[in-house]
Amino acid sequence: MISSLERWDGRRDVHRLNPTICGDAIADLRTKNNCLSTWLADTDEEKDTAVVALALGRDKADKLCYVILEEQDLKNIEIDISAECKGEARGLNEDLLTNHRDLVEMDFEHIGKLANYISPLVRNGQFKVMTKAQVKALLEKFKGNELIDITKVNDSLKTDLNWE
Repeated sequence: MISSLERWDGRRDVHRLNPTICGDAIADLRTKNNCLSTWLADTDEEKDTAVVALALGRDKADKLCYVILEEQDLKNIEIDISAECKGEARGLNEDLLTNHRDLVEMDFEHIGKLANYISPLVRNGQFKVMTKAQVKALLEKFKGNELIDITKVNDSLKTDLNWE
């Protein structure tokens, strides 16, 4: 998930000789236990599930931006992918968490390689923006299809969606 496109597309100035990527962009590559959580999403349905999973981790429904990372490209920059850890998304049907993937053994060098891979994708418009309305509509659709257990959704998000 990309929190701010201007962090990645070069609009945010870095006043140095030969700047590369805005340092603030690295915040979008936050790891836990040297793993970066991602989702396998080849089809539109899988992309929708990934968006819902990400949205369920927030306190309110809001715009969401993302890029598609190609597995072979990640292998080319020596980033390993693991399916060992099940995804987390409060309230989402457990069967939908199987497409979660972790980018593993992420150190400073590999986070830099990933940033160098993502930045041109964003600069070339190879990203998707889901508006707040689209995110809300997907959440409502999944709820309507009984794929979200609202009793497990965090209270702030439930209030924002009027699910109480």
